[in-house]
Amino acid sequence: MNMVILHIAGHGKKKSGVFDPGAIGFIKQGEHKYYAETFFDLLKKYEPKGHKVIYHTAYNVYNYGNIVDLAKSYGQDTVVIEWHFDAALSKSIKGGHVIVYNKFKPDALDLRLRDGINKMVGVRYNHRGHKGIAGRSNLSNVNRCAKGKVNYRLIELGLCTNCEDSKVMLESADEYAKVMSEAIYNQEIKINTQSDIQTGDYIVRSGDTLWGIANKYNMTVNELKKLNGLTNDIIHAGNKLKLNNNTKVETEVKPIIKPEPKKEDKLKATKTGDVVIRSIQSTLNSRYNTGLRVDGYYGSLTNKAIVKGLQTELNKQFSRKLKIDGSFGSSSRANWVTVKRGAKGNLTYLIQALLYCKGYKITLDLSFGGATKKVVKQFQKDNKLTVDGKIGKNAITALVK
Repeated sequence: MNMVILHIAGHGKKKSGVFDPGAIGFIKQGEHKYYAETFFDLLKKYEPKGHKVIYHTAYNVYNYGNIVDLAKSYGQDTVVIEWHFDAALSKSIKGGHVIVYNKFKPDALDLRLRDGINKMVGVRYNHRGHKGIAGRSNLSNVNRCAKGKVNYRLIELGLCTNCEDSKVMLESADEYAKVMSEAIYNQEIKINTQSDIQTGDYIVRSGDTLWGIANKYNMTVNELKKLNGLTNDIIHAGNKLKLNNNTKVETEVKPIIKPEPKKEDKLKATKTGDVVIRSIQSTLNSRYNTGLRVDGYYGSLTNKAIVKGLQTELNKQFSRKLKIDGSFGSSSRANWVTVKRGAKGNLTYLIQALLYCKGYKITLDLSFGGATKKVVKQFQKDNKLTVDGKIGKNAITALVK
């Protein structure tokens, strides 16, 4: 039976414009960004065909108070799952649970989701004889949906204040997403390999970049982005990309290797991913106190950290007085200085880091020499910019997207 499923990331931007991150604990993204930037992308990876699935991350649904209208806008039978993780004063408290309206019994979906949580982190609470289920009547969205006759439940994946739960949510997020997807669709899910996909499609693997994929299949980055409707260079493992119609995709797929955490920092560092990107993340943490997880993968958080570095250097070296927010907006653009051959130092390093993260082969040596200029010119050509080998306002704007 085909389903209409509305996934809602808890917390987020309020009507006032203030951003509510939710609980944080060991998971520095906070609840909303964890789902919006990480977990929902993994759920999409394990999403079987034939269902209508919506991922809502635009605003704080609780604050807007429109969850019933939102759900029914997709159909009367929409299944709603609101995603959260919990926090507690005691770090020893662990386990997740599924929340339903206190006058309702959990349905089959609720119990499957409970079983998925139990498999990953264990469960707590008990409602009407069902362990791992909590009956509540003091949560606004729970009450609104019960009154509005919306098929709704709220999930707490675990405790972000518990080291073990957080470790699972951070380092085994892919496995957790697969388990929860199998619970939602009530079937075993096998992720597509390249041999399962028709000619002309490519499944993104860990460590892939748009530049690397485009170069491999004789396309430009802009062609690849336009064909797939991409507005930036960020891709995630499991994403399906269209290629030119005459392009054949290799069928061999490397096995997925489960990350192994370093002993000295189980929550922040892994031995997987790209070694240079791990070095970049470590440098950003030590130099600009960005608090990145050192995992060797380039995404929106690493991009934001690099932008914070750029803003910091503009303030430090050129007295620009920019807000260090990681968003390269009109103010950052207006205060940008052209970086060209002969430049040395942290600004050059950050530019080299961005180029590397976007798939260009470059040495991060803090020196803007001939080799760096050559790569910059290739980037400008790929992005249909003026090809002068300098990082001016247009080039940096394109580079930080």
